Amino acid sequence: MKRILVSRCSFLTILARLCAIATCLTLNGQGRAQDNQKSDVTGTWKWTQRRPNGQPFETTLKLKQQGDKITGVQLGRGGEVNIRDGIIREGKLSFKVVLDFGGGERIIKYEGALKDDTIEGKIESDFGGGPPVRPWLAKREIAKPKPAMNVTGTWQWTFTTPGGQTFEPRVRLAQTGERLTGTVFWGEGEAAISDASVEDEQVSFKVVRERAGRSVTTQYRGKLAGDTIVGKIESDWSGNVQTFDWNARKVGAQANASP
Repeated sequence: MKRILVSRCSFLTILARLCAIATCLTLNGQGRAQDNQKSDVTGTWKWTQRRPNGQPFETTLKLKQQGDKITGVQLGRGGEVNIRDGIIREGKLSFKVVLDFGGGERIIKYEGALKDDTIEGKIESDFGGGPPVRPWLAKREIAKPKPAMNVTGTWQWTFTTPGGQTFEPRVRLAQTGERLTGTVFWGEGEAAISDASVEDEQVSFKVVRERAGRSVTTQYRGKLAGDTIVGKIESDWSGNVQTFDWNARKVGAQANASP
């Protein structure tokens, strides 16, 4: 009986130790993942340098991070050049750029510490007439968020047939997220739109209606810009598919209300 109790105690001790090890490994993995996320240098970076005569010039660096490996290109006086030996560990970034000058290679080494949207460090080079080691302060270019687009409202346009007859159709749209519903009106007729979508600034929908005993399909596609939608209309109302310009403007109280 005593031997059985000892065996059970040993088993429980081993199990507890294994659980503790598994927990530590999980926490370490999460910590490394969080560190990698914090140390992500992916993006466009810019900084200003000065030539030996004091004239400033801007250099752009486009980087992509995968794990601790960094790839990218530098854009500057020498055009576009791939970086080499790019690596980041614990927030410390390093890479080099090799330039071709008259058949000879010139190497520029970059080292810096990443903090949020800033890299601060040094540049080492063996040419250019300046000091071999210079400070390096690069800023990440922050993409400006696009204003939210919404096509809700009444839109009207002028349509002229090949025979010279002019109409002023209109469509009443309602947008919820990327979901779009609405109705097209022309003269005394109307029809619901279908297959409608709004993505970024692109608007598209379809109208199917009966005309002279047959089904007519009209497809609308356009780009939203303020109170206008500019694009194309494709319709088989004449029996053959034809393409027309589409220049719609928002009318009524909601005009000029969209961002």
